[in-house]
This record gives sequence, C-alpha cells and structure tokens, in this order.
Amino acid sequence: LRPNFVILSQPVDQEAFLAEVISLLERQHGKLKIPPETLLRYITHLLNEYIPVDQTKRKLIETRGIPEAKADEIAMVYQEYRHQMMAYNMLDLGGLIAATLTLLQTNPFIRKLLHRTYPYVCLDEFENINCSQYVLLKQLVPDESPNLLVAADDDQIIYQWNGANPR
Repeated sequence: LRPNFVILSQPVDQEAFLAEVISLLERQHGKLKIPPETLLRYITHLLNEYIPVDQTKRKLIETRGIPEAKADEIAMVYQEYRHQMMAYNMLDLGGLIAATLTLLQTNPFIRKLLHRTYPYVCLDEFENINCSQYVLLKQLVPDESPNLLVAADDDQIIYQWNGANPR
C-alpha cells in the first residue's frame, strides 16, 4: 500500500467496489451464481475470521459445510476482492486489520518496535472483538511481557453481527 491509501468505511462504498469486482470476474468467468449481498457477507466473515486467501475454500467447506462449487465461487471473489483492494490502494475495515496482521507477522522488527514503544496495552469492550481483532491483539502484546488489561462484560455483547464472541 502507498501512504495515501483510502479506507472504505461505508457499506455503500464496499458494495460499489464489490460490484466492480463482480463485473470484472463475470467478464472472465461468466455470470456468478451467488448474489452480491451474500458475497459481501462472506467476505466480511472471512476477514473477521482472518482467513487467508489460500485457505478460503477449505475453511468454507470444513467449518461452514458449504458445497465445493459454491466455496470455489466465494473463494474466487474473496481473492479478487482483496487483490483489487490492494491494486486500487484501498482497504475496508476488515482488510485494514488483515493487512496490519500480515505486516506484523511478516516483519518481526516492526512488531518488536511496537512492543518497545507500547509496553502496556489496555482494551475496553473486550467482549465485542472478533477473531481477527483478537489475533491482532495477540500480536501487539508480547509473550515475554504480557502487560495487558482488558475490561469486558459478557452481558453487553453488541457486535455479534461482526463476529464478536466472548470465547
């Protein structure tokens, strides 16, 4: 990503971008069977669960019980969506977390620099984080000195639609 990247934070912007990706794919592969709103829900879920592009099909089949042909189509759209986001120097919110995780996991120097710069991490509303946010939190807090304080109330989970899970 270049420093002037754009964050697509509004659902209408994500829908418009996905429509462009679908149009591109349909020119190459023919009409898609899965409606765009369903594809966007899958893309959001895959990003919230931090599923790498190369594991998408397998995860959809194993964890969601999705038939292979449908999993192929979702995986193809997910891969192209992520690829085109980077090509256009854009990220949506889930992609922002995924890109940050990739950066931290592939660049130990940056991760260690963050550990030295921010030796303490405090997180409120912990009950509302999803899987990718949890993985990011684990990258931000070093195993050697886990200086982490979280506050949570299981009775106040309001982001289950976003993959929040107290487990």
